[in-house]
Amino acid sequence: MAANIASPEVTLLLIGPTGSGKSSFIQKVAGPVGRDINIGSGPNPCTFRCKVYKFTYNETRFAIIDTPGLEDVAATAANLKILQEIANQLKAHDANVTGAIYFHRITDKRFTGTSRFNFDIFKAICGEAFFPRMVCVTTMWNNIKPRRMPDFESLSKELRQGPMDFAGKSVKIFDLNGSDPDVYFEVLSYFAQFPRGNHRPLQLEKEVRGNPRLKSVKKTMAGREVMKNVNAGFCVIL
Repeated sequence: MAANIASPEVTLLLIGPTGSGKSSFIQKVAGPVGRDINIGSGPNPCTFRCKVYKFTYNETRFAIIDTPGLEDVAATAANLKILQEIANQLKAHDANVTGAIYFHRITDKRFTGTSRFNFDIFKAICGEAFFPRMVCVTTMWNNIKPRRMPDFESLSKELRQGPMDFAGKSVKIFDLNGSDPDVYFEVLSYFAQFPRGNHRPLQLEKEVRGNPRLKSVKKTMAGREVMKNVNAGFCVIL
């Protein structure tokens, strides 16, 4: 894979709950750059800070921003801390985000509760103007027994027909099955086709770069999404 110096960098932001496969995705696509990445097990996170992985695929340069895993609806303080970490990374990164990927464990079965909450945070991070550059990938297909595969394929179909929407449009979905390694690179190729440069920025990127006096992510669209349950009295910040 030869580097193409003239090719603008494709910057991808990875978002999802703890243990949803973000680090595994990087390990698959980034070649030698991703070999030393730690992979979490179950609910135990291995990523506590944002980290950028740079590599070249098919003569296109990529920068992938790995982020800490989002927590459940009650973990308000933890989710705000994660948002702040992401905001700080977006401020520091010298290129606009090209696309954003949400990671959903197909083994979670129903897209409700924490899954829905985390996806709503993802949408708020991206913003409606960024919709065409949002992707969802489903993971953990290797944990499914062959006899149960048709059931989970039906779940994937349900996602395409319902919850994965934004402003009445369906978010592009890829099923990341380890038995088909090519699909991981199909995700990269999907984003490589987008023009870089003057596209509309990620919502959170626009908020933190456009307001240097912004000291708290609580006032961003994503921060307000996290705070909804606090304001409704469903949880408290300790």
